[in-house]
Order: sequence, then C-alpha cells, then structure tokens
Amino acid sequence: MDHGVLTFPIAVIDRPGATLSYLSSVVAKTFDYARVDEANAPRLARMKAPAWSFIHGPRSSLSSTAIRSGDG
Repeated sequence: MDHGVLTFPIAVIDRPGATLSYLSSVVAKTFDYARVDEANAPRLARMKAPAWSFIHGPRSSLSSTAIRSGDG
C-alpha cells in the first residue's frame, strides 16, 4: 500500500459533513500513531513523514473551487 503519508507531512482540513469520514478512514486508522495534535500543526512543514494533523477552522459549504476563485 503506497501512501503520501510516508512521503511528506499532511494537513487534513475539516470540511462540512466529512469530519467523521476523515477520522475513521483506513489511512487515519493506519497512521494514528503519526497524528500531530492540531496545536502543533504549524510545525508540520518541518516534520519528517509520517506526520499528519486534522485542522478545524471556520467552515464553509462552498466548494474548494468556489473558494479559490473568490466566489464566496
């Protein structure tokens, strides 16, 4: 099984309706030992893989495309 988690640190951004599916995914369960507390997430870029964090923040029902294009 090939995972980006083994290649570089990953930040998973919380999206409406997806919180439980992300946290109960096969990858999240497989790499639970590599989960970084959200308070330490700013350090992810300097961490060695595997390392990942689940980031909570302001929620929007807009699609990622709409957010990037400034439609929101």
